[in-house]
Amino acid sequence: MQNTSIIIISWNEKEELIQCTSNLLEYNPDIHMIFIDNGSTDGTNIWLQELGADYIYFDEGVQPFGKAINIALENFPLNDNIIILFPKYHLGSNCIKELVKILNTDNHTGVVGICSDIIKNGQEVPISSISELHYLETLPTHTTSLYTLGNSGYCFGFKKSLIEKIGFFDEDIAYTDIFLDYQLRCIINGYINRIATSAYAFNQNVKSSQAPYLTELKIADRNILRKKWNTHYFFLGPNDELINKGKNEVKLDISSLSSFKRLSKSIFILSSMINGGIL
Repeated sequence: MQNTSIIIISWNEKEELIQCTSNLLEYNPDIHMIFIDNGSTDGTNIWLQELGADYIYFDEGVQPFGKAINIALENFPLNDNIIILFPKYHLGSNCIKELVKILNTDNHTGVVGICSDIIKNGQEVPISSISELHYLETLPTHTTSLYTLGNSGYCFGFKKSLIEKIGFFDEDIAYTDIFLDYQLRCIINGYINRIATSAYAFNQNVKSSQAPYLTELKIADRNILRKKWNTHYFFLGPNDELINKGKNEVKLDISSLSSFKRLSKSIFILSSMINGGIL
């Protein structure tokens, strides 16, 4: 995929990274890939050397994901479209193409997310295998994108110009909540976050050995977000003022909503009705 740079960040996920890379190159042979080996001890850096790709290896140990991604953004030439991907995802054959298409919808598009089997809101798709993923891509879709306050998951796209407008990622946030933080920053700067509803991925096996490490990161990140954005600790829902700013064209009474997840689902339903011509 020309004019697109994809940054893949991993930690002790060598086998998943190999599968993810093979999958990407099969459908996007000319895509520019940048790898971040975030202090792995499973030989990932040796494999990256043999691959001959652009990569960073943090031999001093694991870095906060915000810091690691910023270093990649600052030290490699980048195309206009930037995608951040975690190797647990097996992307569909049209995933990158569909994501980039929505990313270039207009000059007000912020962060664009995709749909997968492990996200329990408007981005969820009912698949349980790679073969079902490819079958899903053959089915017609009624919408191409939806508005959302924030995407979840492990694949996010944004324009290089967005970094120039609102800056780099928060380096105090250690794990994937850096993307929630960034999407909230998009909202307060007048951008619209979207879901690419025809871009699909299937979750590959996740190593259980990472669970304690990731749990500690998530707890720390939620405390940061609670202080920074006045978010709910468990559901990460932003404060009412920010929610009202982020509603954009979608008219929604948020007074009775108790969680960010329920809000995202409501926006998904309303957007489907609007885009489908029902409202």
